[in-house]
Amino acid sequence: MLPFMLPFMPGGAEPVGQQAWTTPGTYYFVVPDGVTRLWGLVIGAGGAGASGNVSGGNRIGAGGGGGLAWGCLIVTPGETLTVIAGAAQTSPTGLNGVGANGGMSSIYRGATPLMWGEGGTGGGVDASPTWWPGGTGLVNTAYADLTQAYAAYTGGDGGYGDGLGGPGGGGGCAGYAGNGGDGAEYFGLNGQAAAASSGGAGGGAGGWGGAGVGLLGIGATGAAQIAGDNSGSKPGSGGTSSGNSPNGGVSGGGAGTSGVSGGGAVRVLWGPGRSYPSTNTGDV
Repeated sequence: MLPFMLPFMPGGAEPVGQQAWTTPGTYYFVVPDGVTRLWGLVIGAGGAGASGNVSGGNRIGAGGGGGLAWGCLIVTPGETLTVIAGAAQTSPTGLNGVGANGGMSSIYRGATPLMWGEGGTGGGVDASPTWWPGGTGLVNTAYADLTQAYAAYTGGDGGYGDGLGGPGGGGGCAGYAGNGGDGAEYFGLNGQAAAASSGGAGGGAGGWGGAGVGLLGIGATGAAQIAGDNSGSKPGSGGTSSGNSPNGGVSGGGAGTSGVSGGGAVRVLWGPGRSYPSTNTGDV
């Protein structure tokens, strides 16, 4: 998607615009003329769940949710930044298959990372109850405008199964103000709410995916499931739910068994009077 920019106005007004990347891959972004501060948001992809076939009493683990970070970067007009949108992962098939980690999303200047959101850990199979960690976020403060706020949070952990073939739930994506919700461990049945964070909630037992988080700024927190609601997860900040399926929600939800995780994303915005997490962060 091409950035939308207003032209320079009389008196030297700053340009205004934004650009987002939600398809996995590596991209190159040229900082617009007149822009010296750039607000960035990065969300890592969720991890894949483990295989639904299990032996020896092993517990089937779900994928962790993606990490999230946002902040204001000091940039030079005309410089080229490298943007990487992390790839979603598909759960394996077969006996005791281990899920892959979600792809990391990041913004780089040359070889220097400016901010990133790690992908969630892929779910594994383990005889013991084992949580599968969500990814972390990070802002490189050496290149950030520290007169402005910044934040980095961790995705919810993927839950574990009962050792009899019943799998846990995927972790929710991290939010703008706190960590994502953990997925359900099988006997607990319910996925957890995100930690008052605007993040995604964890998926329910039975292999449901964790919820994702949107790109347009802070919003509602993903709510916990009611007792006995063994189903999909609740999204945060305009993201999507797992939809009563093993798939992770977009962006950054961890996958349950036999599902596809929520992919990663990067978004930048610029212009006066605009800032994450909530000031004029919509598309203009």
